[in-house]
Amino acid sequence: MPLINLSDRLTELGWREEALAAAQEAVRIHRQLAASRPEALLPELGRSLSHLVALLREAGRREEALQAARELVEVHRQLASSRRDAFLPDLARSLGELATLWSALGRGQEALAAAKESVRICRQLAGSSPDGYLPELAAALSRLATVLQGMGKKEQALGAAGEAVDAYRKVAESCPDAFQPDLAAALRARSLCLCGLERLEEALADLHEAIRLLTPYFRDIPNAHIRLMGGLLTDCLAVSKALGREPDNSVLGPSLEVLARLRSERPQ
Repeated sequence: MPLINLSDRLTELGWREEALAAAQEAVRIHRQLAASRPEALLPELGRSLSHLVALLREAGRREEALQAARELVEVHRQLASSRRDAFLPDLARSLGELATLWSALGRGQEALAAAKESVRICRQLAGSSPDGYLPELAAALSRLATVLQGMGKKEQALGAAGEAVDAYRKVAESCPDAFQPDLAAALRARSLCLCGLERLEEALADLHEAIRLLTPYFRDIPNAHIRLMGGLLTDCLAVSKALGREPDNSVLGPSLEVLARLRSERPQ
């Protein structure tokens, strides 16, 4: 059994330390093999590094995850330099992961550089193949907005968040079930930027739209969307209070009913 598959199986069984050890061994072996045959085996090193980054992040080992993510970016950069069409999307994704890790460690400038490069690459890809890469661009823009907001660059964050909303709105038109929840999350992110600029009326409008979009999915699969819906409802109540008005029950009511049902079904 390949080591990555073994690591996946161990994770499913809840043996997280053993899964991590198998992933680390896979990286060590693929690193040695790729040193002698980079053209053929660098992609395998990239896959094993990506798996290791995910496990380290889940384990809360951010510094180690960051080091693995930095190596992953360099692997994808090397692959993209010779096989651009095949590996440029992977470079954009690994840069996005690196930006998230830098940001979590409070390294704003490094996070910003990685997030901007990821957006630039995704913009190129979406320009030539919008159906394939517009969702990637939307996700990269959302990540950039989060980094900018964390750095206190509020106007720039709002611009990136707004562009993410526009991109998700476009892809949701043709594939609503796949992207309406993402659009709701992007609207929430933009509302947070608007709140930071004290534009509360616009923030509330975004929150209302996001709740309306997410409610059918929350009703059908509540466990998949409860975290986002909970955040939307909390934010909506807070912004309504700040504006001195009662929450709009026509917007919040259906989701609150789902929450009440979930509470009633919970074992005592």
